[in-house]
Amino acid sequence: MPASAGIVFVLMGLCGIIAEASGKLGIGVGDAEASLRWMLARGIVTVEERDGVEYFIFPGTVESRKAKVCPYCGNRYPVSERLLTCRSCGGTLEIKDEQ
Repeated sequence: MPASAGIVFVLMGLCGIIAEASGKLGIGVGDAEASLRWMLARGIVTVEERDGVEYFIFPGTVESRKAKVCPYCGNRYPVSERLLTCRSCGGTLEIKDEQ
């Protein structure tokens, strides 16, 4: 297996800069890219393209935001608000991941 474990650790700290990651790991940029492609093929990492730049996304490191959501009317409230029921319809709020 390529140096994937080290690359994951280093890339998490460097926001995905392959050249810096390869330097920290003491491997070539080609080896770092090969490791990322290996992880991509196995579903360990996903890739998004934005403005012609590839970004490797490690699902376990993506920030998740939560909100209190009413299952009846769909109103959303910050988790920090001390509410158990919806102000609009009285439904019991559920904590959900934000999309």
